[in-house]
Amino acid sequence: MDACSPNFVIQEANQDPLHKTIFKEPLAFEDGFIIPPTGPGLGIELDQDVVKSHFVT
Repeated sequence: MDACSPNFVIQEANQDPLHKTIFKEPLAFEDGFIIPPTGPGLGIELDQDVVKSHFVT
């Protein structure tokens, strides 16, 4: 639904350094809309090295 909402970025999009690096291909925005990812499943792939670097033990 957020992919179709022009105010999605205002609602809840995080653009801090973690969110820009945690995905192998960061989410793209155009004219206030998110460009839907085209990969399999949800269309996103996490960078496992970035995820592991943020584990808390």
